[in-house]
Amino acid sequence: MRVVELIKQLEKLGYNDKTQIYFGFLNKDEGEFYEAEIVMVDDEDRDCGDDCIAVTLDNPDDYIKSKVQSLNQELREELIEVINKYC
Repeated sequence: MRVVELIKQLEKLGYNDKTQIYFGFLNKDEGEFYEAEIVMVDDEDRDCGDDCIAVTLDNPDDYIKSKVQSLNQELREELIEVINKYC
């Protein structure tokens, strides 16, 4: 996403000096949002002519656990279907 696009979206929403912005991960299986900590913002690639700014986020542990649980649930359901089909 271009910075100007993010700024335009923020302007549409309306913001001020007190407005906070959150970055995170959405577990679509559960519909839960997990806030992520910003680890680093850098522009190292600009030395190579790349006009990008990288924002590095830390994966929240509870997000990872929820994704594993969702995947395990899907696997269990698939195994039960297979067992029921052949038993």
